[in-house]
Amino acid sequence: MKLFEKDGAKKTAAGEACKSFDDAKEEISKSLEEKKEELLAKITLIFDQCSPEIKAVVRQPTEAAIKKCPAAVAKLVDELTEIEFPGAKVAGEAVGKFGAALVTGPVVFLLEKISALLPPEQAPAVTEEDKKEEEASPVSEKQEETTEITKEEEAPPSSEPAPPADEEKKEDEAAETTEDAPSADAAPAEEEPTKEKLPENPEKEEEEEDKKKVKEEEAPSA
Repeated sequence: MKLFEKDGAKKTAAGEACKSFDDAKEEISKSLEEKKEELLAKITLIFDQCSPEIKAVVRQPTEAAIKKCPAAVAKLVDELTEIEFPGAKVAGEAVGKFGAALVTGPVVFLLEKISALLPPEQAPAVTEEDKKEEEASPVSEKQEETTEITKEEEAPPSSEPAPPADEEKKEDEAAETTEDAPSADAAPAEEEPTKEKLPENPEKEEEEEDKKKVKEEEAPSA
């Protein structure tokens, strides 16, 4: 029971501190307007030294963001108190007593004022190398697409698989053997001129020769 009573009393006191701060907001805003040129350089220096997490909280201060990193936020409020930022001292005392999570109202107010004074967030600078990469990327992508299309056109899909290399060699050897072998029709034509013409009637020719001999014998006697 005592623990719950202490928590309840702490929350009540934190609420009163937030209400007291709200009453002083108008005066804080006026004082900040008068000193903003003087404080701008100091605020910028503090902001530059902050972690990326705290920078994000300063740019977009919300109760949820403050509750995620209350210790870092308390440290930032202390640094604002040191440069005499309007309202930082009152907010810092409340944060020291109750914690940043219970007095988010005053903290959000301060961070919003800081964010308004800081220059707008700039996009990361683009270097010459980044520009070259951006310019080269579309070109390389187009070249790859063109190469792929050309390959597809040059190599149309074949409906039949190509024969193995061994079968091609066998077909070539068979063709060469067929060309070298003499044809059956050509062989007799080459042998015909070598045949001797045989006499059709041997007996008749012998009689004619005998007659020639008789005539040759009778011729001298005449």
